[in-house]
Amino acid sequence: MHRRKLVITIILFAFLTTFVGCKDSTGVDNPDQPEPPSSCYVQLFDGDHFKDDSIIIEGAGEFSDLANLPGSDGKDWTDEADSFKAGDSTTVTIWTQTNFEGDSTVYETGEYPSVKEPYSLKITCKRN
Repeated sequence: MHRRKLVITIILFAFLTTFVGCKDSTGVDNPDQPEPPSSCYVQLFDGDHFKDDSIIIEGAGEFSDLANLPGSDGKDWTDEADSFKAGDSTTVTIWTQTNFEGDSTVYETGEYPSVKEPYSLKITCKRN
């Protein structure tokens, strides 16, 4: 009887650790996010600290609103991006209103775990 309880306990423990799992130490909800294919990109995340849905915008571009970003599959990113990553040769300017209006902030290459949600943005690529 004792041996059967031990076996059942081991099976339950294995099940819980396999299917419930532990969080990745990075704190990212989806560690399988695609890696950007170039050094000039912006990866927007729907949650703070690079969590939730994300989209990668590669190359230079100006987006007066974030309703129809390339590769968005119909998701409107206006007032959605709470964090982002900018590639090695990227400068990003973010505005607090659509059509490049309102306050703007310029961000250089790096990771920004919590930002005021953008309504329009401009991506500039630096030449190496």
